[in-house]
Amino acid sequence: MTVQALIDECRQSGVAIRLIDGALKLKGDPDAVKIAANRLRPHKADLLQYLIDRAANDVSNLVREFMAVDGVPETEAEALATVSIQLRSVEEWLALIAELDELITRYCIDYKVSDECQAAILAARSGQSLASIPATLEWFRRACTDRRRQNPPRPQET
Repeated sequence: MTVQALIDECRQSGVAIRLIDGALKLKGDPDAVKIAANRLRPHKADLLQYLIDRAANDVSNLVREFMAVDGVPETEAEALATVSIQLRSVEEWLALIAELDELITRYCIDYKVSDECQAAILAARSGQSLASIPATLEWFRRACTDRRRQNPPRPQET
């Protein structure tokens, strides 16, 4: 059986296989994970190598995506790809996107950005690569934090 077939078998049983800090991690129903762990144990070295190779390929693909979609230079694209390669669930991506939209709104309020410009920022956000969202979030977090430090909100008068 191929390594990919083992991964597919696990996925069908509801078990996700992740490479985290160079180690295999299984997630899912505890009983299914136990069965999968026993099934995968004899193939651990092959699985590790397969996932490491795939992760390296994913980084290369992300670098090309950052350069093409986001128009960043290669060195910046490599740094972004290294940070962004973490596997995330759909729910995690949606939460990141929602947080980014909230930060963009806060940024536009803090910097008194026009509605037209805010719409342009949101349009640019919706066209950016998914993998660049973590770095974009960090930028907006810093910008909003810096602005609040420069101009702390004043208490409203009653």
